[in-house]
Amino acid sequence: MGSGWLQTRLADDLSGGEGGLRAAVRSVRQSTGVDRVCLNVFRDDTFETVAANGGRLLDVGTRLPLAASSHLSAAARRERLETDDLDSTGGTALPVDQLVKMHGFRSATVTPIAVESQVLGALVLTTRGRDANPDLLPRMESVSGMFALAISGALKAAAPARIGIVADDLVVGEGIARIVERKMQASAITATPAAGSDWPGGFEVTDLVLAPVYFAGRRIEEVAAGMRDAGVTAPIVTYDIYGTSVGYAAAMAAGARAYFGPDDLKSSSRLTRGIRSVLDGTYRAPSLLDHDLPPRLTPRETEVLAALCSGGQVKEIAAAIGIATTTTRGYVQAVYRKLDVHSRAEAISEATRQGLLGGIQKV
Repeated sequence: MGSGWLQTRLADDLSGGEGGLRAAVRSVRQSTGVDRVCLNVFRDDTFETVAANGGRLLDVGTRLPLAASSHLSAAARRERLETDDLDSTGGTALPVDQLVKMHGFRSATVTPIAVESQVLGALVLTTRGRDANPDLLPRMESVSGMFALAISGALKAAAPARIGIVADDLVVGEGIARIVERKMQASAITATPAAGSDWPGGFEVTDLVLAPVYFAGRRIEEVAAGMRDAGVTAPIVTYDIYGTSVGYAAAMAAGARAYFGPDDLKSSSRLTRGIRSVLDGTYRAPSLLDHDLPPRLTPRETEVLAALCSGGQVKEIAAAIGIATTTTRGYVQAVYRKLDVHSRAEAISEATRQGLLGGIQKV
């Protein structure tokens, strides 16, 4: 069977989902007539047999060091092999080499499978006779790109997501990290403010970054801009443990892919479901009109807040603004309610954290 038949068949096999690699290996053997076809995937300094068809050798799922096979070690260096006499190749002393000989295989074709500079694995064809087909290597090289795409997709799907978590408070960051690792089997790294830095480093290779509405005294817009300038390309998701009045709007202004409020953070299932939806592209961000935003301060309430922050008492504030004392007390209570605080000190702290005092003329 010619190369055209094999390429057509592999295109069908490799579109067949989980069993595609097994079907493709079977088609290669059917097309070439060799005794055994084996597909190995390289991971770090090891190889794993992911599909095989023909005589028994290494079972599917076997994972061994690359150093156990001279021919696969060579393939990892992008070296090809085509021989009708394995004894003459000089690489017969290693454990897998000896195993191949013990099972009676004498001829082999080993084709590296690579994407650009990365070698993903190798396709190995072996026969028991010393009659290697000289056409096998160019034929396998002509279809190696199809296997490379399939392996690359399978590796990406199997790889755990890498989640970066930014937090002012290490306890909060580590808590979210443990939820992500436990519920999603993802890998998580946590960063807290670094001295002299406007943004947390180390997230250049993450798949997604979770960042708070406020970090190190800066709003998410500034933090996101700093990360983008530093080369972080992963989607940014904003979380807001307090439900601040500017949280959702700030997240959207920063170009965040999603916003998780207090209710989302209280439920590990909601949090991880939201993260997964961002990773797979199914998350739908609600509009500002649909989102239940915390109430904003009115201009008069902002004026009262500035006076509180400057140390004014209720009677002093009333006199300075020119309104009744009872009305001023009502404004103070409205400010406390909207900021979700219960005292002047808490109001000052929350107003500072939200950046509400910038540009306010205190009275």
